[in-house]
Amino acid sequence: MQEEMVVLRILHIAPGAVWVGTVLFMTVVLEPAMRKVGPDVARGLGPHMINSAFALAMGSAGLTIVIGLILVERTPGRDFGQLFANDWGWMIGIGLIMSVIGIALGVVSNLAQRQIIAIGRSLQGPPTPQIMGRIAQLQGRSRNLARTVSVLVLVAVALMAAARWV
Repeated sequence: MQEEMVVLRILHIAPGAVWVGTVLFMTVVLEPAMRKVGPDVARGLGPHMINSAFALAMGSAGLTIVIGLILVERTPGRDFGQLFANDWGWMIGIGLIMSVIGIALGVVSNLAQRQIIAIGRSLQGPPTPQIMGRIAQLQGRSRNLARTVSVLVLVAVALMAAARWV
């Protein structure tokens, strides 16, 4: 049993670290850099970076949550019946909810990025003021959602780490 728990924890924590790290990289490093380099560089590099980072974040997020659910069931003295029933259950339950909301908001943020990419690819010349306004609106939405996701996943990690000790 002890070996199984060690393996499950590693399989939960490692992809969780990749997920959180990727979200923070996209929010704190990639997005501001894309704004600084200008539309020509961002148009060429952005789609590749965004698509790769999103796939990595979603894959690691899915694995983290699936293994996390297995951990809830297999942790000695703990189970799904304790979610929201005691300190451990509240921390794990809120962390799980924040994680799922984080995934959903990440998907919505990515949809906005995909719209920006599609607009950029469709341009035949300089963008009109209306198109620039639409791009700015989508960028703002994506940026705000990504920042929210960053906070959600960081708080989820903190809660789940602390739950180990209650």
